[in-house]
Amino acid sequence: MYLYADGSGDRKITNFKVQKGLISLFLKHDLDEVMVARPARPAAGHSYRNPVESHCIANLGLQSVGMMRTRQDPGFERIMKKCDGNADIRNECETNETFKTGFIESI
Repeated sequence: MYLYADGSGDRKITNFKVQKGLISLFLKHDLDEVMVARPARPAAGHSYRNPVESHCIANLGLQSVGMMRTRQDPGFERIMKKCDGNADIRNECETNETFKTGFIESI
């Protein structure tokens, strides 16, 4: 098995916990070999060029695919305008159940 990981967070192949997970994957599937590669980091702001992240939903616009959402009530839209990225949207969804429901309905 050959895995390609971006090396961040729970995919950091130098992390002992990740290595234990790879060993258990190796044993569970009775594999002969497991190879894990990490690409060189692309320039900041160019994660769409990283093969691991190129299929991320946030990068669809960079691959000529558009995403649309329906307009929600003014309160929701006011909060949404304050969100600068996916992290802000996730944080808002964790703290505001109404926003989370509206966000799910909008997409």
